[in-house]
Amino acid sequence: MKKLIFILVISLILVSCKETKYELNGFQVENLGPNYNQITINVEKDKIKSLYNVNIRYDPKELEVINVDKSIKDKIVNSNQIYITMDPNANYSSKVTMAGLEIKKFISNPFLWNKNSSAAFTEKYKDNEFLIKKCEESNDKEVVILLQTGDKDKVYFDKCVIVEGKDEDGMIRSADRLVLDLIGVFNGDGPNDYSKAEIVQKQVNQVINYETIGYEKSNTLYGEILENFDVLASSNVMDEAEIRNLISDLKRKCVDQCNIDIWGDKKAFDLEKQRQQIYSPSELNLWDRRYYVFIADNLIASLSSFGYGEIEMYPLRDSKYKDLIGGV
Repeated sequence: MKKLIFILVISLILVSCKETKYELNGFQVENLGPNYNQITINVEKDKIKSLYNVNIRYDPKELEVINVDKSIKDKIVNSNQIYITMDPNANYSSKVTMAGLEIKKFISNPFLWNKNSSAAFTEKYKDNEFLIKKCEESNDKEVVILLQTGDKDKVYFDKCVIVEGKDEDGMIRSADRLVLDLIGVFNGDGPNDYSKAEIVQKQVNQVINYETIGYEKSNTLYGEILENFDVLASSNVMDEAEIRNLISDLKRKCVDQCNIDIWGDKKAFDLEKQRQQIYSPSELNLWDRRYYVFIADNLIASLSSFGYGEIEMYPLRDSKYKDLIGGV
């Protein structure tokens, strides 16, 4: 019994002493909580170096064993357009969407490569008008990235870039492993080699620029004044820390209680305003089939005065959204 207790105590000590901040191949890595591993990278433009924090879900040290085709970085960096596609009939959960977003937030980040990227299906699904892109359509200028399950976690090229996981969590691991190669953690480039990327210098924790596209005051049922802010962010590729900075900045502008919606595209904001004027259920159903997914993908975050002060990321990616895109 004493031996068992001793083993348990040692195990707890080892767990509590797990390294949360370390250096990996010249990069500073810090674990800030579950599914939140921050990597500090050096970006350089016009001989001016700046630090920029990015984050992935998995600890980079856990991902080193995943094989990545070394030719893939150049294919992505030298392209003009990226399509992240999946089989709509594979009955994947939302974790696959998460894997795609892990890739998108790096390759579309205006402070890194600033590539146009779009979500797609490999084939038509029911009556959905979602973009169709097959692996075979990949070329030098328009690169297709296919998310799929297979026998192991790996990233390779076979007609297109294939991000494969032995399960859906494995797809997220492989997606994180791919972006680690893109920023140079495991491919030998080191933290300063961004010669093939269009980099815009940015300081850590700089507040994102935005434009106010909607503002109104109203009264609650209890006679309180409520301010409603709708803002267009300078980029729809923001991590949670940047979103919190932006919302904190906006909250300081509130004299009374306020609701805050952050948009990635003004057209989505305009369409949502139109939607609020539709009262016929049949018309609303037709309208949602056409526009709801686009709006949900571009309402980045919301903060409601009626909640508990929590920021809700992509609040319209609900069950209706999943039904409209085929249940992914």
